[in-house]
Amino acid sequence: MSVLKRAAVVGLGGQAQDDHLPGLADCQFAELVAVCDTDPDRAAAQGRAYRVPGYTDLTTLLKEVRPDFVIAAVPHHAGREVIEACAAAGVHVMKEKPFATHPAEGAELAGLCATAGIELMVTVQRRFHPIYTAALQLLEQIGPPYLVEGRYTFHCADPAAGWRGSAKLAGGGALVDMGYHLIDLLIWYLGLPDRVLADTSAAAAPGAAPATPAPSPPPNEPRAAPGPRHPPPAVASRFMNRFNCHSRVSPRRDHATIGSSRERVDSPPCWKRCFAEPPSR
Repeated sequence: MSVLKRAAVVGLGGQAQDDHLPGLADCQFAELVAVCDTDPDRAAAQGRAYRVPGYTDLTTLLKEVRPDFVIAAVPHHAGREVIEACAAAGVHVMKEKPFATHPAEGAELAGLCATAGIELMVTVQRRFHPIYTAALQLLEQIGPPYLVEGRYTFHCADPAAGWRGSAKLAGGGALVDMGYHLIDLLIWYLGLPDRVLADTSAAAAPGAAPATPAPSPPPNEPRAAPGPRHPPPAVASRFMNRFNCHSRVSPRRDHATIGSSRERVDSPPCWKRCFAEPPSR
């Protein structure tokens, strides 16, 4: 007879209430034993709903409840504090993406968890979705892909509102937020790239003024070559990231297109072709 793993959920926002808490309630391998949030009313309400103690202090929860693992569904900047507390208590962590807010922090957290002997798992749940797993299987049938395009559209009234609108708190725009899933899928499908080329746009940031058009040259005067075109502020998104490596990520709608050619069997690997030189605009 297997023993259920004891889980605590830290951070009781929409992700926890919509996914993690109901998932644990239906899980046959784990049970919810505590919840934690900096908002005492929210912690108390979810504790009552699931009949578990609600905490506002993670250290106290870890000491009194001793869960086997913690699910951390907190804003990006708060993830480190949760991981450090769990590492000190020897408690495993399943954390909502991103792994960290910048590479140096990621390296530090990986070392911290290795020293503490705990597992740190980042939730990239699309790897378990039947649509995306089917795409991975289809790659073997359609041949070597030469182009992958991904789009993630997130609709919100004000992209600059809350912690997501702060580079310091969020750690970045679309790439470290919703774009994280598309990048993970690309790596899962195709492996790590040899080279990455990217450019970003913040044309729709609140208060950004439309670009002033250049004056027209006098008649019969040679015209300069047109520069790169950017979407107008009304269309662009503050969280838009445009990849020149044949992958495009924009700021919640998933879309993926995969193309291939079986005729170029002697061509170099996909990523080497994609990054050999910047594609023409």
